[in-house]
Amino acid sequence: MHNAGRSLVHTTVMKTAKHSYLEEIDFQRAILISFVILVHIVNFGIVNPDIKSGILSFLMPTFLLVTGYLMNMNKPTGKFALYLLRILLPYVILVTGYMLLSLCLPVRDGIQQLDWSTAVNVLCIRSIGPYWFFRVMLICAFLGYVTFRCLHRHSNIIKLTAYGTVLLCISHFTPLLDWASAFYFFIGIVLRVSAVDYNRLFVPSVLSVIPLLLILIVDSEWEWSNLSVIIMTFCFLSFAAYIKRFFHGRTLDAILYIGRNTLPIYMFHPIFTMAAKYLQPLFRFDGSGFLHAFMVIVLGIAGSLLIAKVMDRLRLSWIFGKAQLLR
Repeated sequence: MHNAGRSLVHTTVMKTAKHSYLEEIDFQRAILISFVILVHIVNFGIVNPDIKSGILSFLMPTFLLVTGYLMNMNKPTGKFALYLLRILLPYVILVTGYMLLSLCLPVRDGIQQLDWSTAVNVLCIRSIGPYWFFRVMLICAFLGYVTFRCLHRHSNIIKLTAYGTVLLCISHFTPLLDWASAFYFFIGIVLRVSAVDYNRLFVPSVLSVIPLLLILIVDSEWEWSNLSVIIMTFCFLSFAAYIKRFFHGRTLDAILYIGRNTLPIYMFHPIFTMAAKYLQPLFRFDGSGFLHAFMVIVLGIAGSLLIAKVMDRLRLSWIFGKAQLLR
């Protein structure tokens, strides 16, 4: 009875700890997806190029690290294949849609003609639009799972060493993967496999904003391979964990809901950032561009969640390989 009681307490503590770090991650992802929408607002980038550049310096590296940390390499093969399919389908559908759109509208890095060669090049090597993140996830997740499966009898150190080597070789000898992007995903995997306590690694601290701001002000080189970007990534996650303490009740629940549903927001937000220019005349009085950007972020999040909800209700989410887009 005593051992059973200890086991029950241990299980409860583990579940509480898991719930705690997932809340931290959901809060951080809510901020990150808001930043993603922000940097895709053309007017904001024109009016505030330095702010946009600063956010971009750590935004996607942080997103990649967190995504890698959430990756479960111990899933059964069938479930992991389904996971990959649920990334592949949105990627192919949305990038193809972006290609078709670029034939009619002036889309950055758009294509001039659509043929098999162009389509394969865009889908496999150079994504257009904001969906390159899905391709990096697909490649890194697939390579990681295969590596871990092949070396399942070996230690985690050997698995991680082999995985890092595979990523390095693929990024060096093929055009499929950029090492800087793979690196942050790999760091997330390392932290996950090492069973590092997320809340202890990214300790909530207001002081973490100081090195973050200092680097943004002093360092103008935003190469992701720079040590300064790694420091900014860790400082941002620590500071975001600190900010979470100021939110409670329904406000916190709403933010966590956004963080749990970054996938549909990431998928559908370009609809609203592209339409943002039609709202600009209403904000001529605001030369900073912040009010316009705030409105677009709100509309982008709410609109994307609404599209996902409608698709779930009409049972159209299967198009993207999911029974429900919203979690």
